[in-house]
Amino acid sequence: MFLRSLNQQQKEAFLELAHLVAKSDGNICKHETRILDEYKVEMSLSEHYELREITIEEILSHYSDYQSRNIVFLEILSLASIDGNYDEMEQSVIATLIEHFNFDEQKYMEYKTWIEDYRSIYVRGQVLLEMTD
Repeated sequence: MFLRSLNQQQKEAFLELAHLVAKSDGNICKHETRILDEYKVEMSLSEHYELREITIEEILSHYSDYQSRNIVFLEILSLASIDGNYDEMEQSVIATLIEHFNFDEQKYMEYKTWIEDYRSIYVRGQVLLEMTD
């Protein structure tokens, strides 16, 4: 949603991080694959972009400004909880982001609540669009 604001290196690093999160439970589901493909489109990355499998430390080194950190945190938190299975590895990545970005529990809860509210509104919109006369 906000990924267009990132620079090219941050976009590529984000895709690496998103892939790391998606595969952290040992399985990338169809929905997660679709989301990863949507990220590529949103960030104007080639559909043939080759993942480099870089470390999380290298990934996070690309985010030194407050705005990019907020964008990455929001988007990754959303991805981590999208399949309804917020497992230990995903929680570990989120904890790493919180620590690296110097975020606190309040920020985490604000973002989590925003994501839940957004999803609720999105689902409501889908229901409204499916209504027939």
